[in-house]
Amino acid sequence: MKKTGVIILSVLIAVFLTACAGERGVKAGSATGEALARLLPGTTQGLVVIDVGRAAATTAAAKSLEDEQSRQAYEGFIEAVGIDPMKDIFFVVMGLTGAIDAKDQNGAVIVNLRYEKEPILGLIKENAEEFMEESYLGMTLYKARAEGRTDRMMAGAFLDDSNILVGTETAVKAVIDVHQKKADSLVKNEALTRALKTVNKTAIAWGAFAVPPGLIDKAVEENPMLNVLEGITALTMSVDYKNRSLLVDMRTRGGTKEQNANLAATLNGLKGLGAMMAAQEPALGEALGGIEITSGADYVRLYATLPEQVLQTLQKQAQTSLGDMIPSKKTPSGDDEI
Repeated sequence: MKKTGVIILSVLIAVFLTACAGERGVKAGSATGEALARLLPGTTQGLVVIDVGRAAATTAAAKSLEDEQSRQAYEGFIEAVGIDPMKDIFFVVMGLTGAIDAKDQNGAVIVNLRYEKEPILGLIKENAEEFMEESYLGMTLYKARAEGRTDRMMAGAFLDDSNILVGTETAVKAVIDVHQKKADSLVKNEALTRALKTVNKTAIAWGAFAVPPGLIDKAVEENPMLNVLEGITALTMSVDYKNRSLLVDMRTRGGTKEQNANLAATLNGLKGLGAMMAAQEPALGEALGGIEITSGADYVRLYATLPEQVLQTLQKQAQTSLGDMIPSKKTPSGDDEI
């Protein structure tokens, strides 16, 4: 009898610890991207997970606030909703349901953060032309349409004290179904979970997209040059930042060894052509030089290492080029006005 009591007590403790671990997985400040991704429904065909906390700690994030206009907008946002994105937002998870080529796509975004409900709700009501509430599985669903918009209303819900949900009504309800254990989650989607096995889920951003059957065949019919894409069943990506460099890992899944070798050769050819065209742009040439393209039995991989200094140079060049493309206005005195 004593032995039976010990066993029962051990089981209860194990259940309690498991429940607590699941809560920590989506709790602001201790959440994981994988745990949050499991809130997406089994019908998800594509997802992106962003570790905002890690992204905010990069040099690039700090530099983004050096611009006066950006800093003022950032401070205005904090004042309006009481949320400091760099300190209070931890993860953003985006999921698309239905085929990626669907005309009427459904999607939801889960934001894992520290927040207070009323300031956010007040801001939404203030900026919405239409606003309504309804109950769904015991949870309040908010629907709103921005002023001047004629498309479908956006929906949202406060899942718990650490997670806010927003997106199309169909997708938002699908996430609530998973949250309430009324429907299967992403883990039941074999095609997507298989593709995610090789993804670096500790990166700042990572994700995968399932390529629906027939999509590439249709594209090849319209443009035969795209036949190098035949055999692809999924795309995966991860973006990380280490040693003052941006690391990008993109892969296709599926295809035969020969198909993948052909695609890799085509991409390497385009890379070589780009390097020739970038002969007068050292930064662009260095960026292309940091790209490695390989293939295997069931994948093609594009791996890029982009040093921070190169990225900054390319950004400045892009801003200069964009500025040159925008015509200036003449003031009454004849001076140029931007």
